[in-house]
Amino acid sequence: METRIVKLYRFHELNAKVQQKIVNENIDMFLDDFEYDANYLKDLWLQDLKEAGFNCVTNDINYSGFYSQGDGLSFTCSNIDTLAMLTYAEKHGYEKEVCFLRTMPSFNDVQASIDFIVVRTIHRYVHKYSVTVRENTADTLIETPQTSYVADKLYALIEQVRIDLCDRFYEELEQEWDEMQSFDYVKQWFLDYDDNLYLKNGQRWIEGKD
Repeated sequence: METRIVKLYRFHELNAKVQQKIVNENIDMFLDDFEYDANYLKDLWLQDLKEAGFNCVTNDINYSGFYSQGDGLSFTCSNIDTLAMLTYAEKHGYEKEVCFLRTMPSFNDVQASIDFIVVRTIHRYVHKYSVTVRENTADTLIETPQTSYVADKLYALIEQVRIDLCDRFYEELEQEWDEMQSFDYVKQWFLDYDDNLYLKNGQRWIEGKD
């Protein structure tokens, strides 16, 4: 029986060229875990949405990605807290718009009488323009040019806040996707967690296999 002595290496002991080869061969190794990471992000986004007045559940948030023209992220919502939305908007770049609305004589009546929801209008895609804000109110408000004007301004502000949130969430999701496929991310995993042994050329050693 022939006995051969083979020198084996841990990943960090291999030369840089061989490390690069191993990483490139495994660059997609974490993609199966992306849904788990996306669900974690969704949990964080639900908190942000609630702060912004959009009371949603996980299934209200949908996305597709990441390199096609129709990709994007959107959410639907059947319960919008207008007061919370105004407070959020005032703190996130819309101070002038909120202050202007609050000075309007009919603002309190409109705000108290009109409910808004976010509904899906396009089902083929889930990007930010596949949903829209709509009024969801019984005819309890006496409509005048003044109340209509305030309602339109309030609608436009809710819609803009919605779009801003969709953009921000999708950017965070896309960054996570890109990071999981980055060379540095995968290499760091091999350096920190890989317990395999390798031949000098980078071939993984399997015990009992010639």
